[in-house]
Amino acid sequence: MKTKRIARVVLFFMIVGMVIMLLTVQSRAASTTLKATFIDVGHGDAILLQDGNGFVVLIDGGDKGKGATVGAYLQSQGVDDIDVMVNSHPDSNHLGGLYDLLRTPEITVNAIVYGGYAGDTTLWFDFTTQVASRGLTPTPAQYQETFSWGAMEVSVLNPQPGLSNPESNNASVVLLINHGEVSFLFPGDIDISQENKVLALGTPVAGGHPQGCSSWQ
Repeated sequence: MKTKRIARVVLFFMIVGMVIMLLTVQSRAASTTLKATFIDVGHGDAILLQDGNGFVVLIDGGDKGKGATVGAYLQSQGVDDIDVMVNSHPDSNHLGGLYDLLRTPEITVNAIVYGGYAGDTTLWFDFTTQVASRGLTPTPAQYQETFSWGAMEVSVLNPQPGLSNPESNNASVVLLINHGEVSFLFPGDIDISQENKVLALGTPVAGGHPQGCSSWQ
């Protein structure tokens, strides 16, 4: 009887150990996920990235007035804290929704990233005013800069520094985001001529598109 009791105790702890191991593996698996959501804002972009540890990146926000659409989606996902807000370029159909969100007190924004080249529209100046009201200083993201955003490793492929009055679309921030074995390419609105210039620099996409990336437009 004593032997059977010992055997049952050993079996019990083996089962408990297996359950704990399974939960740990599932937790580790969850912490390595990266979710990319392309929010429908009509003509424009709004891309939400969430890693398994809760780090949130928002790339662009659609046109002015679309912040409500983006905000509603964030709310549906339980997101009220944006770790990094990226404006790829100052055209209204990328910048407007970000301006709306900055005027939404329920949403916290911890950092702003842009291409390093200012816009010349009223919307741009309104946007920078809202950024300043948040106590933030925009961080330029230009070629050869790298960032670590949560579990994401980020390489900036465009624009190049030191340009004089660059065309807005071709000065878009182009991001190659690596997460584990999967990469995403976010090309902004650069045209084919700028794509070729990016490739000619020997950037990481020169040998072909990374697995899981957005294709060039």
